[in-house]
Amino acid sequence: MSEALRKTVSNDSLGTPKKFTLYEQNGIKITLTLPSPVALNLNSQEFYPPEADRTTILAPVLENNSGMAVKSASFSIKLNNVIENDNTVANVRWWSVDEAQGLQSMEFTCGQIDDKGNGSGTAKTPGYSRIRWATMANTARQNQTFTVSNVNVLLTFNSSADTTTGANDGPIIRVG
Repeated sequence: MSEALRKTVSNDSLGTPKKFTLYEQNGIKITLTLPSPVALNLNSQEFYPPEADRTTILAPVLENNSGMAVKSASFSIKLNNVIENDNTVANVRWWSVDEAQGLQSMEFTCGQIDDKGNGSGTAKTPGYSRIRWATMANTARQNQTFTVSNVNVLLTFNSSADTTTGANDGPIIRVG
């Protein structure tokens, strides 16, 4: 299969991008836009944004409706593997194309965000601008939901507060 055809076939397995809420508390919301569903064949991998797209950078967005300007924010996002019956269906990582390496957790920072404003998070480790889902030949053939956990947020207004939420929203993953 030619490289161009492989990328076209690969891109067809990504659903329509949808905004998922990872964190929402006290007027602060962190969202991440991902495709849903993501269809994976056994022993394959899928990237978002697709590998052919070198210009789009996947970044969470912090929306501030707290009534105060945020001086700075830092937050980490851990991508959970897709699990079915205690078995890993797909391994999920923040992905660097240049390094061909994945990280399960990524820390992001934002500068000042005025009330009623928003800003994109900047990854503290440069180059991790996409997500990779990967399956193995022995994984299940079911629909599962990809989740995010441990979104720890540190906001600086006039003083700082450290909060955590249990949000676990994410796209549907189809394997098989």
